[in-house]
Amino acid sequence: MTGGSVLDAGVSAHELVDRLDGEGFVCLPGVVAPQWLEDARASVSGHLAAYGVSDFCIIRPDSDSQSPAHRFVSDPAVHGLLRELAELRWPRGVAESETIFSVLRVLAGPQRMATSHAFHFDAAVVTMLVPLIIPEAGAGRSGELVVFPNRRPFRRSALLNLVEKLWTESRLRRGRILREVRSAPTRCTVQLQPGSVYLFWGYRTLHGNLPCAPDTVRATLLVHFGDPHRTSRLIASARALRRRLWASIEHTEATVVRF
Repeated sequence: MTGGSVLDAGVSAHELVDRLDGEGFVCLPGVVAPQWLEDARASVSGHLAAYGVSDFCIIRPDSDSQSPAHRFVSDPAVHGLLRELAELRWPRGVAESETIFSVLRVLAGPQRMATSHAFHFDAAVVTMLVPLIIPEAGAGRSGELVVFPNRRPFRRSALLNLVEKLWTESRLRRGRILREVRSAPTRCTVQLQPGSVYLFWGYRTLHGNLPCAPDTVRATLLVHFGDPHRTSRLIASARALRRRLWASIEHTEATVVRF
């Protein structure tokens, strides 16, 4: 790693765009600084001590300026790469002042099915997934990422996007997706490796995760950039409602949401 950066992608944004368009899902192995990864894992242990052994996510963990999440999100190498990717593929989704949206997701609760199989599309142009702690409990029990790359295009219609998301996240549709996963698991599941990062077009790629075995911890930092519908009043209203719901759960800058 150079210049104290937490990330050294070692590849150009133009090359990554071609790979994301063609392959839909790109792994950059071993690009995360080892010391940062160690610090991030220690922060997860601290959160588990504070919130209990349960499933939860922290919205905008980078709000704490002393946190590993803040160091990652504020790294010029991370922000520059994500901005360039988004601008190359969907420039209308990137404002001049566009910022990164981050989520720290921790799965450690006893109800191991509670947060699995939640297949969805992200509301971001590009998603970077950073594994911190990943179980090694065998196939189907290690929280493997399930990914169906580029299942839809970037859409101009915000209303069509909402309808599509509602259908995709319905119980009926999720059941069909799960049958597809079970019929060919090696084709659509990824065993995540801490130290690597994974990139995909979040808006276009259907994804979720498999369950984790009891007494295991799965922790990932999710980094989103670009808003495909940033000028839509409909989407703005939906997000304002979601922010109010988060605020009612816990009145902190970094909002904790329990599953």
